[in-house]
Amino acid sequence: GVVKEPGRRRAAAYRSDVPGVCWMGDRWYVKFQAGARRYQRHFRCVGGASSAEIERQRLAAEACRRELEKQHGYVLEKAKVRSESDLKSRKSGHIGVIWMPSE
Repeated sequence: GVVKEPGRRRAAAYRSDVPGVCWMGDRWYVKFQAGARRYQRHFRCVGGASSAEIERQRLAAEACRRELEKQHGYVLEKAKVRSESDLKSRKSGHIGVIWMPSE
């Protein structure tokens, strides 16, 4: 058979700055994992995809994610970086936790 080139992923039409909240098709999707337990929630835009409805559902999804974090004692901390060498030398001291700088 013929092997096709892998297709490029389309960029999401909308974006959230909250980790675990993303836009998928016609809804906001919330993902969260606490230990072995996984949580997934969907926030569908009702009555069409007006920008006001999309924004309202995004805020609801972000609030849901923050509530799940709060219930399970998760805290997101943003590290301040003073120099590029700080990015290369960060270690958590815990097994399975790594530093992945964002762009």
